[in-house]
Amino acid sequence: MGRVVLIGAGPGAEDLITVRGLKLLMQADCVFYDALVSPSLLSEAHPNAKLVAVGKRCGKKSTAQHFINKQLVEAAEKYRLVVRLKGGDPMVFGRADEEITALKTAGHTVEVVPGVTAALAAASSLQASLTLRGVARSLTLTTPSVGADEVPSTELFTGTENDTVAVYMGLRQAGPWAAALLEKGRNPNTPVILCESVSLPAEKFTPLNLGKLPLFSSEQLTDGPCLILIGQALAKAQAELTAAELAVTQREPVAPFDAMVDRRHIEIGSLVQPGTELMQLVQINKLKVTAQVPQQHVSALALGQHVSLRLLDGRKLDGELSFISYAAD
Repeated sequence: MGRVVLIGAGPGAEDLITVRGLKLLMQADCVFYDALVSPSLLSEAHPNAKLVAVGKRCGKKSTAQHFINKQLVEAAEKYRLVVRLKGGDPMVFGRADEEITALKTAGHTVEVVPGVTAALAAASSLQASLTLRGVARSLTLTTPSVGADEVPSTELFTGTENDTVAVYMGLRQAGPWAAALLEKGRNPNTPVILCESVSLPAEKFTPLNLGKLPLFSSEQLTDGPCLILIGQALAKAQAELTAAELAVTQREPVAPFDAMVDRRHIEIGSLVQPGTELMQLVQINKLKVTAQVPQQHVSALALGQHVSLRLLDGRKLDGELSFISYAAD
């Protein structure tokens, strides 16, 4: 009889797993992992460990939960240590209870190692506190997603106007539940931030307000997981993101070109004076922009370094270089 450990892999970045979780992963004989677990994190597993994909993604082909339960029970009878590696935290929308119940019913020992859930990782990336003195005293984690045998509902939460709300797996149904919140009197100007691929290189934040959310098209987003944060505590972060977007949209484009970004094509103009030799898509802090970089400076570019871009109006954009995509001359 082996033991099974449910481990939170965190929101996506391989280095956001806990030390305890990583140590157990490296010792495991068999690892069942979610679709959103980083391949580089899986590479940390024991070389002889059996790796089994049991991913579940909204709207995509996935492994049935009852079959996952059965596989875990069978593995626990065969291996000394079985790890169930789950995205985020196992106990937050992770169906952990079903797996724990199945294992305990079969007489197996179960442990749980917590992980960083997406809402907390998004708050860290945004540098926005989800609870704020005098503004937000509570945090609600919710989802409109239901099982195949459940009746869909737009009743997400009943919190006060000051609550901060994190909506998981809610983008596809955003229209109905956002409209329902507005009908109940929720302020249409309530800040909303769409958080894609949190903690990953493709991380992206889109600022909105609740009144605009029912009109937002999911086609504007990438294929990555999307968390929706709602609440007045996000007002500062929303304003900063909106200002950053305006810095792009209000500039006159210079020599626009197509570049592959986040698995979709976008076209964006340069933010710096023309006349230099090489154009690249770079990400500074949370803002992706096209920059024209002098050829002699290209080799000096490195992820994590502090860089500046001069905007067309003379202002400078300063921050940490977190993404580089080279384009044709």
